[in-house]
Amino acid sequence: MITKQLYFLIPLLILISCQPEKPETQFITTLVEQPDLNVFTKTLITRYVEQYDDNGPVYSKSYSGDGSLSEYCEYKYDNQGRNNLVLSYNSETTSDDSYMGKYVYTFDGTSDSITRGEIIDKLNNAVLFYDATYNQAGKYVTYILKDGDGTVIESRVSTYDTSGKYYQTETYYSDEAQKNMIEKYTCSYDPDIPGRYVKEIKYFKVTHDITDPDADEMEYTDYESEVTYQFSWNSLNSNMHYLQQSFDSSGDLMDIIQYRFNNDGDKISRSYYSTGRLQSLRTYLYDDGFMINETHYNGNNAIINLFEYKLYDNDKAESFYEEVSYSFDYADGKSSSFINTDRKKWNLTGPGSNYIQ
Repeated sequence: MITKQLYFLIPLLILISCQPEKPETQFITTLVEQPDLNVFTKTLITRYVEQYDDNGPVYSKSYSGDGSLSEYCEYKYDNQGRNNLVLSYNSETTSDDSYMGKYVYTFDGTSDSITRGEIIDKLNNAVLFYDATYNQAGKYVTYILKDGDGTVIESRVSTYDTSGKYYQTETYYSDEAQKNMIEKYTCSYDPDIPGRYVKEIKYFKVTHDITDPDADEMEYTDYESEVTYQFSWNSLNSNMHYLQQSFDSSGDLMDIIQYRFNNDGDKISRSYYSTGRLQSLRTYLYDDGFMINETHYNGNNAIINLFEYKLYDNDKAESFYEEVSYSFDYADGKSSSFINTDRKKWNLTGPGSNYIQ
C-alpha cells in the first residue's frame, strides 16, 4: 500500500551528462542529519480510517483537521466480489437525513475493468462520471471524464505494444470528439527487457485564454513544445528507474529526479534537482515492507508535509488501515504548502494515466 527515510543525494557527473555510462557510480551519497526545523505548529490536515476484510473495504471514515467526521462510507459488492457501490453519509448513523450520495461502478462483463464510474448526489443527479474501454490485457484504451452537465474534464486515449501490456502512446484531448489534442506522451523501451522503459517524450500545446482585465496590455502567443525524459536503471529495483533526467526541446537539461532503494527494492527517497541545486526531498520508512511514513522536505531541508500509515487489528480481530496527514508552520512566519494527497477519496476510482514521469 505504501513507502520511506532520510538520505540526501548530491548529483555530480549527471549534471553534465546526458546518458551516464555507469549510472550506479554517478552519485556520492551522504547521510543528512535531522535538520533544526524550528517548528512552530504541526497541524493535522486529514485522517482516514478504513475497515477491510478479504473482499476489500467494509466501511471508511474521513476526518477533517478539527477531528470532525466529513464522510462515512459503506462498501457494497456484487456476486463476483467486485465493489460496485459505495454509499456516502455525513454521519456514522446512516439514514436518509445523513445520506450524501453514492459512487456507482459498472464492470466489463466478468472482468474487474470498470467501464463506467459515477458520483450521484442525494437527489439522484450525476455530479461526475466517466466511461472507459479496455484491451484484451485489461489496459484502458479510452477514458473520458465529464461533470454533471456533460462538460469534458478529461479525455485520453492509449495505444499499446502487441502484448497489450506496455503503453506506446497516451494522448489527451480537450474535447469528446478528440479533435483538439493538448498533450501526447510517447514511450520507448529496452528491446532486451520487456516493459523496461528508457525514454518518454511529452508533446504539449499551450493555448492562452486571456481573462485578465489588463490583458489588452499583454501579448501572448500560443505555442507547442516537447520535453524528453530519459530513465536509468540499477540492480536494486527491476520494476522502477532510479534516475530521471528531463530535457527541453533544445536538448538542454531541465531537472533531475533521483530515487534510492533499500536492499528489498523499496523506495526510500526521492530527490528533485533543478538549477543545480536540490529543490525538494521525499523520504520513506517501512515496517516489514509496508510503508509507515512519508516525509516531504523543501530545498532548505525543512519539513513541508508528513504522512503516516498503519495497519492494525482491534480486539475483535477486525482489520484496519489508517493514514494521517500533517502540515507545518514555522516560528519565522513561514508555512508549508500542503499537498493534498487524499489517496482514498474521492471514491471515484478509475483507470489511471500511463505516462511515467
